[in-house]
Amino acid sequence: MRINNNIMALNAHRQLGVNQANSSKSMERLSSGLRINRAGDDAAGLAISEKMRGQIRGLKQASRNAQDGISLLQTAEGALNETHAILQRMRELAVQASNDTNTEIDRNEIQKEINQLTSEINRIGNTTEFNTMKLMDGGSAGVAEASGPRLAGGSEAVDARKAVYTFSGENFDQIQEGDTITFSFGDTDVTLTAVTSEDDVGEGKFLIDEDSANVVANIRAALAAVNTVPEEWIIGDEVESGGFTITAKVEGVAGGTIGAEAISVTTNFNGGASATLKLTTAGRDAADAQAASGSISFGNNLLSAGTVITIGSNTFHLFDSSKGQVASGAATAGIDIAEFSSNEEIIDALLNIGAEGVLLEKTATNMLTVTAEDPGEEGNAIALSVEGPKGQTNAYTANFQIGANKGQSMTISILDMRSNALGISSLAGTGNSVTIDGKTYEVAWSDKVVTNGTDNVPAEAGLSVANHEDAAKAVEVIDAAIGKVSAERSKLGSYQNRLEHTISNLGTSAENLQAAESRIRDLDMAEEMMAFTKNNILQQAATAMLAQANMAPQSVLQLLG
Repeated sequence: MRINNNIMALNAHRQLGVNQANSSKSMERLSSGLRINRAGDDAAGLAISEKMRGQIRGLKQASRNAQDGISLLQTAEGALNETHAILQRMRELAVQASNDTNTEIDRNEIQKEINQLTSEINRIGNTTEFNTMKLMDGGSAGVAEASGPRLAGGSEAVDARKAVYTFSGENFDQIQEGDTITFSFGDTDVTLTAVTSEDDVGEGKFLIDEDSANVVANIRAALAAVNTVPEEWIIGDEVESGGFTITAKVEGVAGGTIGAEAISVTTNFNGGASATLKLTTAGRDAADAQAASGSISFGNNLLSAGTVITIGSNTFHLFDSSKGQVASGAATAGIDIAEFSSNEEIIDALLNIGAEGVLLEKTATNMLTVTAEDPGEEGNAIALSVEGPKGQTNAYTANFQIGANKGQSMTISILDMRSNALGISSLAGTGNSVTIDGKTYEVAWSDKVVTNGTDNVPAEAGLSVANHEDAAKAVEVIDAAIGKVSAERSKLGSYQNRLEHTISNLGTSAENLQAAESRIRDLDMAEEMMAFTKNNILQQAATAMLAQANMAPQSVLQLLG
């Protein structure tokens, strides 16, 4: 018998330690409900389950992202619902104004409401926000509009001249006694009566003859002798082709209308004779040569880099040096907008650079006027245009992260839904056409009184309903604008429907991954409870055996007896 090394006790103690460790692990698992509490529990299982946990949390966040995206889209679509209502009211007003039962005053009142409704569409587009982000202002992209493709109004100097009418007739030999011819000088009528005898010739009478030329001469003499012919007119000489002239005494048109309706002739011939009075030279005032002019109207938002402004032979390219851009080599001059915050700074830059052949002037907020240096018709050929970057679409864009991993996103865009983008207003207020979704429509503009909806500063011209023709054009343009808003709302609705399916799919994926992760990480409580019970019993038994083993060496004392 050996007492220095109690092998039985050592064995019992080792088994007791094992049972205690197993009991401790079982208690830890039962307390946490997890099969894997540390990497040592299952190294591979831990790695797999952690990846699954990342996916599950990512999918749940992606679902919340999609819900936020739906909220954003609903905000924009709700605003467009009101834009639709406004356009429908504007169309109703345009149809009303098309009816000629309305007086000019009536149409003016209709025009006021149309202008205010157009301003309200601008307000909706400029102020509709989600989480402080503007949704319908075209992504803050700037716009500018030229008054026309070329300068206009240039003319050469002209001299004053008199208006000249020529009187002539046919078959005057068939005029019968008692026939009359009346010359109307504005409000003054002079009537001449045909007679057959020289004895009857007197004031207001002319002698008929078998020779038509003689009759024309007699009419001229009779007209010249009438005292009631207004002094502004001179009965001229006979002309070679037959007939005679009636000429204005004063050159030009000042002081009275000298046009096609100033003089007329009316006949009351029983035979086959007829008379005509033709304006052969229109009267006009002297006029100095006029220089052609035009303008470029800029919106509130800064123009984008890549925009090209053309003024005659001058080409200005906008670029942003902060993004590593440079002006095109073909540009007359480049304008770096890196530090610019407004379009007025672009106008100031254009004024500083100047343009060959024209004079530039800033005459109003965000407006540049362009005038040809030399007066005359040649100035009408000077080009004027603003062209945005190639492929640019003025829209708010956003990426929705709708998956748990990189690259699992969708892009949405919301077009500029303000009045100018819809084609129902004009920055310049000029031009007789507007293009909406690639189709061109005839249009007429009213005064420039439409605002951006948030202040009272006139910035745009609205659709005109001043007469039947203008109002009819407005109906067609508004129809096109309604179609554009409808298309945009339809697109937003398709985004929403897609995101609803996305949310459903994300929920299903997250649920399935959660189940898979649970099978790896979570504890089977019943199974572990059995192991825990076993380990407890073994621990108690090992404790008892250790006690017995510790008693065994005491038997050595009996040998001392």
